[in-house]
Amino acid sequence: MLQSISPWSGELWREYPLETKESLEQKISKSFATSRDGWAAPTSWQLRFEAMKNLAVLLDKQQDDLALLAAMEMGKPISQGRAEVRKCAVAVRTYQKLLTLLMSSYPRSYHSLEGMDPNISAEVAMRPLGPILLIMPWNFPFWQVVRAAAAQIAVGNPILLKHASNTPQAAQALERIFRSIGLPPEAFQPIYLRGAEVSEVIKDVRVKGVIFTGSSGVGVEVATQCAFAMKKCVLELGGADPFVVTKSSDLNLALETALASRLLNSGQSCLNAKRFFIHESRYDEFKRGLVRKLTEIRPSDPREDSCTLGPLATKQAKQDAEDFLRRSLESGVQVTRPSPDKSFLEHPTAFLPVIFENQSLMLAREETFAPIFTLSKFNNIEDVLSELEKSPYALGATLFSRDAQEMNHFKENHASGLLSLNCQSASHPELPVGGLKSSGIGKECGLEGMSEFLRITSTLTRHA
Repeated sequence: MLQSISPWSGELWREYPLETKESLEQKISKSFATSRDGWAAPTSWQLRFEAMKNLAVLLDKQQDDLALLAAMEMGKPISQGRAEVRKCAVAVRTYQKLLTLLMSSYPRSYHSLEGMDPNISAEVAMRPLGPILLIMPWNFPFWQVVRAAAAQIAVGNPILLKHASNTPQAAQALERIFRSIGLPPEAFQPIYLRGAEVSEVIKDVRVKGVIFTGSSGVGVEVATQCAFAMKKCVLELGGADPFVVTKSSDLNLALETALASRLLNSGQSCLNAKRFFIHESRYDEFKRGLVRKLTEIRPSDPREDSCTLGPLATKQAKQDAEDFLRRSLESGVQVTRPSPDKSFLEHPTAFLPVIFENQSLMLAREETFAPIFTLSKFNNIEDVLSELEKSPYALGATLFSRDAQEMNHFKENHASGLLSLNCQSASHPELPVGGLKSSGIGKECGLEGMSEFLRITSTLTRHA
């Protein structure tokens, strides 16, 4: 059974039976069959365009209900949950626009080709690939799914969703919504499995591709399975994103953005800023401001509008954060706990913000899913760029500077999938998103993400 448990209260909300061998086979079979139906054909793109319009309307209407569900099931502050669902609706409307642009590019016809017989014409056509397996995380239970599923359904690929084991209610809620947009119900089907059982779905020849978001370790396993099956995959994996504050920066803006970025989703986002590189001339002032602001922040019931910091999503997440804290203390790190409130220390999932200084480089390069601020001093921006080259991750990076030459130099020499200059790092459905190195392969969002699982074919025709 999969269980939906409130991380704040520990209450068991619902239980979901796992798929049997027969029920899983039925869902895969239906997904493959519907991929051959008329709704998925390139000529039916306007039907899918209308379906996207319906989907956006439903997401807008159910914003409050879905936000409450995320608060109950994985502990997201309800105000952030509403923002997540609004972003989903924006994504769907964006995909409508991008679908029109994509379909205007195909088919492409060539009356003749240089160097070939002038009696031979050519055409480049696009068709959807077929069923795509989504293996999705709990931390953004709607955004991660919708941004991938809506893009693929828009181009004609049906979806099999394997959601995180602790967010089965989110999967069911999304199924109800996708069933109401005017497409066959088989176009979007959740499958209720444990993580270890997913490999058989990846191997199935009827499943044509995989989109995975999660840890780098599991991502390597998914990529290996896809490689053996000669199957394309898109992976969004871990990140230890740097947040660089230079001598010339607007310190107040940098401080406010640092707090918003690190505390988003209670520190449980791949794009959270995690490593804070502060110029030595601004370090003391930055730390004092950070401590002052964190003193006022405490975990609270995520269902309340006043909540700004929710619990960690599971007891295991709290244990992992405490383990990282223990290892850091053993390595000699300097730890500051700004909050004077010790009542949450024994709470099974609440974790008070922590500031680390003098962190060992090996520990600092780890991805942490908790409100942990790792601070380091620097004197030369080249030292920061050199350290980032050594990091296994390259998902996002943030730089605060008012020096145009410095910003351009960092832009030209950093290695990550998303650079944010004087603003908070965030994905947007119109822009391709995806990391480098151990942070992932391929792109989601944008035309690039919509095009990842298309079958592009060229046809040559001799004319008498």
